[in-house]
Amino acid sequence: MFFDIIVITMEINFKREFKKRKFRLAVLPHGDEVSRGEIAAKTGLNLQTIAAYAEEYKKLGFLTERTASEGRGRPVIYYRSNINNVCFLGISMIYNEISLMLMNVNSLIIGTKLVRVDASLSDFTAYLTGCIDELLATHSDKKLAGTGFCLNEYKQDKKLARGFKKLFSAVKSKYMVVSALVNSDTAVLNALSYHLKPSGNLAMIQASDEIRMGLMLDGVPVWDTGKWEKRLAHTTVVENGEPCNCGRKGCLCRYLTHSAICERYCRRAAFHGDFDIYNFRILLAGHDPICMEIARENGEMMGRALAKLSKEIHFSRIYLYTADDIMTKAALESFRSLTKSTDTVIEPYWYFLSDVCTASAQLCLSGFFR
Repeated sequence: MFFDIIVITMEINFKREFKKRKFRLAVLPHGDEVSRGEIAAKTGLNLQTIAAYAEEYKKLGFLTERTASEGRGRPVIYYRSNINNVCFLGISMIYNEISLMLMNVNSLIIGTKLVRVDASLSDFTAYLTGCIDELLATHSDKKLAGTGFCLNEYKQDKKLARGFKKLFSAVKSKYMVVSALVNSDTAVLNALSYHLKPSGNLAMIQASDEIRMGLMLDGVPVWDTGKWEKRLAHTTVVENGEPCNCGRKGCLCRYLTHSAICERYCRRAAFHGDFDIYNFRILLAGHDPICMEIARENGEMMGRALAKLSKEIHFSRIYLYTADDIMTKAALESFRSLTKSTDTVIEPYWYFLSDVCTASAQLCLSGFFR
């Protein structure tokens, strides 16, 4: 009985959000007046529902209402969007720096602020919401319509990461706006798709301290990619290979994370000093034979893992974040030999971490009008 209530509640919430999106698409993207009857004809929503949604967006400052008498009968109610007054906020945290970025509906950046924080900060949430207020105050004519939060947890201080997630809840509650908490790959992938408009299912895969993935299915970003990341990371790519903490052997994550790559190099080169992924890339650029061999193996293993995942998702394009050319070529060859697919594109992609904040705001903008 309890679970039935949860399912019913989720279904009701989904239907309500779906109706609200239909209303937004019918009214907000346009600067022209549109009558309540025209909205009903476009969306199939009843007049009472339209009036309720309009009242909500009027309070937020996104709509104005005008009543006109047009002959006999009831007066006609018109709505006009104040779309040029809308803005979106991107918030990203990388190490101990938090970037704040305001974007208008034309994807133009209208305000930025960079804040440095540390784990000793007593009231993280209050301090950061104050910084957000300062940024919004510089554009008091704009109404905040959405916030996109992106936490890059690579080598992140856990206390700061927890504080950032609390900030997400605080901002969502304080400003009463649509908010999204996503990883950097999903944010950047969404920004790419918004501008390039590729069709089909897209993925951006990053192997750093762990295997991470941004995912878009039929043009819609997947907010929680955790299950797909785990599935890819713990795909067996080497039979009876390195033992993994999941209990299996030969999982992808035992070979493609930065630490695993460096460990493999040091073992083969009999090197016992300090060695990190940057040293590996320098040697690879110099055509070191051991590094080239490892890069080729990385690509073959990635191709095998993606081939298995493609049985569940047919990808049109896969981006490999910071992948070298050797790995990318080997991944594509391995993938195609196993799937016999020639329409999936696998290519490297590099983005600056500073791009993530812009992408987070862009994600909210595109989601608001989707």
